[in-house]
Amino acid sequence: MSRNNYSLLDRQFTLKLYSAPSCPQCHRVRFVLSEKELDYETILVEGGSKPPELAEINPYNSVPTLVDRDIVLYDARIILEYLDERYPHPPLIPADPITRATFRQALYHLEVDWYSQVKKLSSPSKRIADSAKKVMHEMLMANASSFKAHRYFWDEEFSMLDCSIAPILWRLPSLKVDMPKKSSHPIRQYAMRIFERPTFRKSLTEIELELGKTR
Repeated sequence: MSRNNYSLLDRQFTLKLYSAPSCPQCHRVRFVLSEKELDYETILVEGGSKPPELAEINPYNSVPTLVDRDIVLYDARIILEYLDERYPHPPLIPADPITRATFRQALYHLEVDWYSQVKKLSSPSKRIADSAKKVMHEMLMANASSFKAHRYFWDEEFSMLDCSIAPILWRLPSLKVDMPKKSSHPIRQYAMRIFERPTFRKSLTEIELELGKTR
């Protein structure tokens, strides 16, 4: 069960999330579920041990996988957009078609550029991990002005982009990605605003809480 639902053991949940406890893609889904104050059941998928039904409902046998009544979704970005459309309060993606398209493109860049490097940061190959640290550092510094321009990454309103960036920033210290204090000040200030949200704290697994102790 999700940590916020331990007292609801007898309840039948409409939403069910197959989630790995340290997976950043799963974390961003949990963060959105928390922001929308949705009750859900979590089926933890740890290591190589996967519940047999996961392969039956998801041909890729992957996480995150979301079940909502009769629909099964198994790509983080698709899950996030579905949640915002199916459960629109609070809205986390802009409503205007042009702004929405630009916003989705920003989410795509985050997925392709940032999340790909996070995966490489955990590589057993020192060469690959060190290269990813350098690339991640450069991308963060290149976007420092975006962290400073508004209260949140996109504008003054909290959005799906913030839900997607936060799991990456939370993991950087444990992945040994160092940022110079002076030049990274806007990023650190932004991160603290997000990490202090009760919904972010609620989205953390026990393993992710431990990651935070390396900060």
